[in-house]
Formats: sequence, structure tokens, C-alpha cells
Amino acid sequence: LNDVFRPTPVGIDRIEYFRIFNRFGEKVFETSEINKGWDGSYKGIRQPLGGYVWMLKGVDRKGDVKVLKGNVLLVR
Repeated sequence: LNDVFRPTPVGIDRIEYFRIFNRFGEKVFETSEINKGWDGSYKGIRQPLGGYVWMLKGVDRKGDVKVLKGNVLLVR
């Protein structure tokens, strides 16, 4: 089951942030822990089905800063 959406940061040693935004640009999730993920809720309220944008900023093994972005579709 995919109950939690979390990044798989290949080659990233540490992350500065992992954020998820709704379609209005409101931040609904943020963490700096590499293994923590989003369960589809915001302030304890299940979020509506649909598309969300994620961003990850981290540092790779060479010390270079990497910013990754993508989309995730929330379904139940």
C-alpha cells in the first residue's frame, strides 16, 4: 500500500526540505527528515483528491545542492 508519499532521493546524502503544495500554492507538508513522508492530510484533515506539487532540496555526495520537483496524484 502507498499510504505515505515520501521521496527516494538517490545520491542525496541529506535534505534541507521536502515540501508538498496544493493546487492553490498552499504548503500542506514540509519536513527535513529524509525518511518522513506525507500521509495526504493537512492539519489533521484529509486533503481532496487531485494533483499536488512536490519539491525537494538536498545536498549530494559531492556537496552540490540539488533541487528536484515533480507532481503526485492523491487517490484513495
